[in-house]
Formats: sequence, C-alpha cells, structure tokens
Amino acid sequence: ASVTRPLKELKRFEKVWIEKGKTKTITFTLTAEDLAFYNFDLEKVIEEGEFAIYVGKNSDDVLETSFAFAK
Repeated sequence: ASVTRPLKELKRFEKVWIEKGKTKTITFTLTAEDLAFYNFDLEKVIEEGEFAIYVGKNSDDVLETSFAFAK
C-alpha cells in the first residue's frame, strides 16, 4: 500500500453459533469498498495488490487464504 496499514483489520464480522459436533458452511462477500482506506491526502482509495484473508475464532487461531485485487 502507499501508506503503512495495520497488519490485520476486522471486516464482515458476524458471530455464528455452531452446536458442538456440528458443522456449518458460512459464506460472505468482500467488496472493493471493504479494501478502501484513506491515503495521506485523506482521499478514500482502493489500491491493487495481494490481500490475505483470515477466518477463525480469534486473531491467532485462524485459517488463511489470499487473493489478488486488480482494478
């Protein structure tokens, strides 16, 4: 990114209850707006790049994947 960004940001948070011993498929969509941030000129921008996705019960115990975003 053109500015220093946090290592992790919370996006599309939703608490999901799953009974012990059960499984559940969860689907969510990240939009380009979810990738936006304010640059040094305080303009909201969306930059191309590689993004990591973490899903889990806390910030340390996660599954990870990534995707590339291009305009």
